[in-house]
Amino acid sequence: DQTGVFATGGSGTSTGNYLTGFYPGSGASTEFRSFFTFDLTSVAGPITSAQFNVAFTTASGPSPVTLNLVLYSGNISTLDSGGAGTAGFAGLASGTLLGSATVSTSATGTLGITLNAAALASIQAAEGGNFAIGGSLVGTPPTDYLFAASSGSPLTELVLNGTAVPEPSSMLLMACGLMGIAGAARRRLLA
Repeated sequence: DQTGVFATGGSGTSTGNYLTGFYPGSGASTEFRSFFTFDLTSVAGPITSAQFNVAFTTASGPSPVTLNLVLYSGNISTLDSGGAGTAGFAGLASGTLLGSATVSTSATGTLGITLNAAALASIQAAEGGNFAIGGSLVGTPPTDYLFAASSGSPLTELVLNGTAVPEPSSMLLMACGLMGIAGAARRRLLA
């Protein structure tokens, strides 16, 4: 799993910082968009719900701000290496909407965002591989930001809940039991 940030000009880094918005001192026109990548190689089976959790760090601006999470559909390895450029920056805000939250810039603790049906379908499609989420602030003035000083932050997680899929041997055992019950019921009817 990786976290990182890309700026307006396409420069990016995966140092763990996931600054999102407009950070003072970086130029009034410089926007930062965050990314979060997750390894889903061990995920299998139907996903019934998902939540994205992220630790709050330094934020600023008039409250509240809206954080949009989108599906990043570009090359995830290139994103993780910081080489996705301006296309990567654009992709962190233009993908399919997975969820959003309106939050206070004075919030502390953990932000949990329940992901939507499009997210569940995207996660399901990414099973056995990697999955990337882009984050951007929408409709905010060029002074608002979230997650500054987030390098080394202890929490960015994707919590998945699924439906257990029975093992083939369990299915066979259940089928045999049902056949036995059906046979006993038939014998009673014939008797």
